[in-house]
Amino acid sequence: MDQVDRKLLSLLKNDAKIKYAELGQEVHLSAPAVHERIKKLEKNEIVQGYTIVTNPKKLGLPLCAFISVTLSNITLCKDAVLHIEKMKEVEECFSTAGEESLFLKIRTRDTDALEQLLVRLRSIKGVEKTLTRIVLTTHFERTALGE
Repeated sequence: MDQVDRKLLSLLKNDAKIKYAELGQEVHLSAPAVHERIKKLEKNEIVQGYTIVTNPKKLGLPLCAFISVTLSNITLCKDAVLHIEKMKEVEECFSTAGEESLFLKIRTRDTDALEQLLVRLRSIKGVEKTLTRIVLTTHFERTALGE
């Protein structure tokens, strides 16, 4: 992966619908050359898919929170994740080093929905405790481009 590939990734990150011709102008390549590079990035699983960015508040999900989950036994992690994956409020789930076993990013409509989610989380076998941090302001969000 070279600087041209990195620039293409950055441009695609800003607008996944940008046309190959426009990308080509930005990186001084032809549209077919850009197409080949992008196909190679996809083949090498650097680009794993294309998505849209939504506005959670306009979708009725203004409350964002992070929940640390401590499991009584780390061997229960896989089973816990299978249950958590079914919870539509959970946007992201990470295994972590340290005292907590899992770290979740969630979105709900209000604190009542958050409380219901916490009840469901705590009912999962092996969940010893949860620690919730409610987000007051999101200053920015982004995913890594490897730069």
